[in-house]
Amino acid sequence: MILALCGGLVVATLPSGQCAEVRQPAVAGRFYPSSASVLETEVRKMLADAEPKAPRALQNKRPLALIVPHAGYMFSAPTAATAFKLLQGKEKPSRIVLMGPSHYVRMTEGCSIPEYTAYKTPLGQIPLDQEAIERLAANRSFHKTTRVHQKEHCIEVELPFLQCTWDKMPPIVPIIVGQLGAQRRREVASAVGDLLDRDTLLVVSSDFTHYGPPYLYTPFADTPESGLRSKIKNLDMRAVGYIEALDPVGFGDFLFDTGATICGRASIHVLLELLSRSDSIEPVFLEWNNSGDMTGSHETCVSYVAMAFYANDDAYAQLKGNGNSAKRSPPAGAAPCLDEDEKRALLKLARRAIMRRFEEDSHQPRPERLSDGLREPYGAYVNLRVAGRLRGRAAYPLSSAPLWSCVRALAIRAAFEDARFSPVKQEELPGLEVQISVLGAPKKVSDPESIELGRDGLMIRRGERLGVLLPGAAVEHGWSRAEFLAQACQSAGLAPDAWKESDVTIYSFQATVFSEKELDL
Repeated sequence: MILALCGGLVVATLPSGQCAEVRQPAVAGRFYPSSASVLETEVRKMLADAEPKAPRALQNKRPLALIVPHAGYMFSAPTAATAFKLLQGKEKPSRIVLMGPSHYVRMTEGCSIPEYTAYKTPLGQIPLDQEAIERLAANRSFHKTTRVHQKEHCIEVELPFLQCTWDKMPPIVPIIVGQLGAQRRREVASAVGDLLDRDTLLVVSSDFTHYGPPYLYTPFADTPESGLRSKIKNLDMRAVGYIEALDPVGFGDFLFDTGATICGRASIHVLLELLSRSDSIEPVFLEWNNSGDMTGSHETCVSYVAMAFYANDDAYAQLKGNGNSAKRSPPAGAAPCLDEDEKRALLKLARRAIMRRFEEDSHQPRPERLSDGLREPYGAYVNLRVAGRLRGRAAYPLSSAPLWSCVRALAIRAAFEDARFSPVKQEELPGLEVQISVLGAPKKVSDPESIELGRDGLMIRRGERLGVLLPGAAVEHGWSRAEFLAQACQSAGLAPDAWKESDVTIYSFQATVFSEKELDL
């Protein structure tokens, strides 16, 4: 092998004739110290000072995945240290997959993987897992575009923490995630999932809300400086709630509704798409901080969040391929069968999720016992009523997340994010009634005459447009079958008679409906 110096980059001419570069540090001396001794001392001190905030039952396990920030060390590194602390004393993984956003090169749909052989920091060189990179390169969603990685800091700033965790770093797989549509996001999640096993660590690099005129994001412009921090934190904790729920649909809706400036949102979205395929993931919120606490002003600031995700042995098979290997497929069209304990658990979970918004504890609740029924990927509706009048509603008719996670996210959306109503107030909670509809898997309807009013709900789809009506809607309003179909079309934004068109697909489903009132809760 012949070594040469080429444009300041170390280039190795391999026997195959290919050129391989060692990626040099891009932000050493700016985001973190360029001196190896100073950097190591600083990182080790932050790791020593960080508190292990994972629940006691998980503290002896190595996380499957982390979310960590990537700003200059003086701002975000103490937050990142709370996540990296969880790796200390744990078995070294055989590889580390790192995902983050592009800050310097505009990326269209897809992901970038580099042609480097190694990344370098002041603490030394880290090899790339070439076998894993070649596996990704065979996927249409991944492209070898080294230019994207040359100046990018989101992965580089995480590496010194990993280098200070183990004597010899395992190889890494750096992925810069660009804009992703829903289908491409699922493909990326599947490709990353195929790399995951018990010996792989996944690190998602992202800062959270970028607030202020420089970021073109000032949703709280009328708020006094004294109240900005609280509003920004509440916004970030809404995002954390969807992440804790492993809810890619809710997270996407949150981003759309708020325009939240979470720079690594595409990488987080991929993480949620992947982890929601398993019913054996334990998310743990670790830390929230904000640069305004250090600068003294929140009028221009950036938030930082650290989270960890733990998996049991069942999870890894579920994460492979399309993620459905360990999940039962509910029979198409049939109403989900839930026992009374499961119904009570969901109703209690929904109410606790709403109540948690008024408490200091920002962690989202979980069911006391995860039965098989609560783990199923059913869609659901959550209706909130006060004195019999609708107070809020939210729905995920098609969900890839476990039912308990879906219901928890919907309860929050119904209470606080239904644009038709003001957010639920704490004093309303005693009179608030929760009703849940759990939807069976949709069944394609070939003959509309087979639709049974009162038993079947309807889904009408044309392209990306989807309209859904619950089974009880036809009876409640006294609709005929044709009127029921017409109303379902209109709920999808289609003409009333669109159900007759060849490019419109009709689905029926049954639902299991229950409420706190019925179960005396």
